[in-house]
Amino acid sequence: MVVRFYKKLNNLSTADFIAYKATPRRGKLYEIERVVAKKMRKGKTAVVQSVDMLVQYHIGNFRLYIWSSGQDTTPFLEPECNLNLLALRAYMDPSPSSEIVSRSVDALHNAILDNLGSRSTLPTVIIFQHDVFHFLFKNMGTASENKNHTLLEKEDFVRCAFPERLGYFNRQAR
Repeated sequence: MVVRFYKKLNNLSTADFIAYKATPRRGKLYEIERVVAKKMRKGKTAVVQSVDMLVQYHIGNFRLYIWSSGQDTTPFLEPECNLNLLALRAYMDPSPSSEIVSRSVDALHNAILDNLGSRSTLPTVIIFQHDVFHFLFKNMGTASENKNHTLLEKEDFVRCAFPERLGYFNRQAR
């Protein structure tokens, strides 16, 4: 009797207790990103592309969005009431306040210094507002093989105003 209990216990896994359910993320996204993400989740666009490749046209009370990459992806209409012009303008050409930019650059600088001074191989996650990232690194870097990733070089950090000898440390990591 005890043997059967341990046999059953050994065959159990945590997957038996946890029901996985895909939930959409609700973060600080612009309205245009929400609309595009919603369309992609529902399978209405054939190829997942960058939001920067969208071209929009007004058609009455609707906006027509077409991918400007030239690939055959289906355009879609979205009611204009779902979109905010100010949010669209802020997404396409962001101009965040200097205080927010300096806070984000400081966080990036500290994360780079901490990562260079540590022996850990774990990835470093830095929380950035999308408009600040877009403001600092728009049209910089090269696209990675992984979708939605950008590889940045040392020259791409011009707007961050890092010190010249950022990557050099003494034994105390300073």
